[in-house]
Amino acid sequence: MGLMERIGTGVFVVLAIFWYLIAPESLDCTDMQTGETIEGCVSFFSPLMTYFCALPPLVLAVFIHTLNKGGESKPSLQHLAVDEEGRAIMPEQKEARSQQETIEFSFRMAMNFGGFSFASAYAFIFIVGLLAIPQLVLCGMMGSSCSDSDFSWAENGMDLGYTVMTVGFWVFLVSAVATFGIRNLNAEAGFSTSPALKKQQETVIIPCPSCEKRLRLPANYSGEIQCPNCKHVFSAG
Repeated sequence: MGLMERIGTGVFVVLAIFWYLIAPESLDCTDMQTGETIEGCVSFFSPLMTYFCALPPLVLAVFIHTLNKGGESKPSLQHLAVDEEGRAIMPEQKEARSQQETIEFSFRMAMNFGGFSFASAYAFIFIVGLLAIPQLVLCGMMGSSCSDSDFSWAENGMDLGYTVMTVGFWVFLVSAVATFGIRNLNAEAGFSTSPALKKQQETVIIPCPSCEKRLRLPANYSGEIQCPNCKHVFSAG
């Protein structure tokens, strides 16, 4: 995902959070004649206002931001140099970069998990509500012969859905902020993934003219090389 897309989806998430916080406050349950709050109005309409009005933009924003993360690159594989005894040589900068990439990738996976859990739980609550409608209709046709315990399964299902939504959202939010912070640290540390730097990190394999030992060199290297096997010096690049 490009920089502008990340900024766009991030702003969408922030605006959706603000809307989620202020939308339920717009509910007005005041009696226009007496000026008093209508009994039971807030407890009945506030959850509906939250679910059908405040939550949809937030669910959509989190889902889009999470979905776009699937196109981002995974931790890059390192091409390691090998000494004359066949042991891998890990440069300090590459090792540090590899660790940073692994941490960032882990946070992105946690963000994906939290985002998809948040959106899935919202859909789960909607399905539970749909399944409860026929039972409500039957109870109405039977003259209110149903008790609250008859709908305990729906209440428990919705409680579970809201719990998963809460956990999923906070996992998403914390992981998204951590990913953003790690990217900034990588940029400040010089762990850029620009095309120019990637070109510098590419390697080529050339044989030693004397002993035919295969040597790995940076792709943009130009100068003299001493073979670690036979000590022959030759030019490359």
